[in-house]
Amino acid sequence: MDSDYDYLCFIHNQKDILLIYHCLINKVQTIFLLDTDAIKNYISRKLAEKANLKFRRCGAQSNRSVKLPNGQKMKILGKCEFNLTMSKWTDTVVATVFDLNADFDVVLGMQ
Repeated sequence: MDSDYDYLCFIHNQKDILLIYHCLINKVQTIFLLDTDAIKNYISRKLAEKANLKFRRCGAQSNRSVKLPNGQKMKILGKCEFNLTMSKWTDTVVATVFDLNADFDVVLGMQ
């Protein structure tokens, strides 16, 4: 491939490519999935605890769940806010916490 344009056209036509990137959250290195079909941001409870993120339980959401693409439902545990750093870029992310068990610990959606 000769240019960025060729590469972007190539990945646009691939339906099975996951957009997975490395990042830092509270000095903990992790991996996030960029998911343009996800409405919100999500973080695993395991990473939230490892990065010492305080998450608050949401009263109205205590009985709610998230339906994953594979059909599995996961109970929402709360919400948290953190700074996500990727290379020289940093931004504040608000995410829903649940027991995510995948090759990544964060899902960045369109929120």
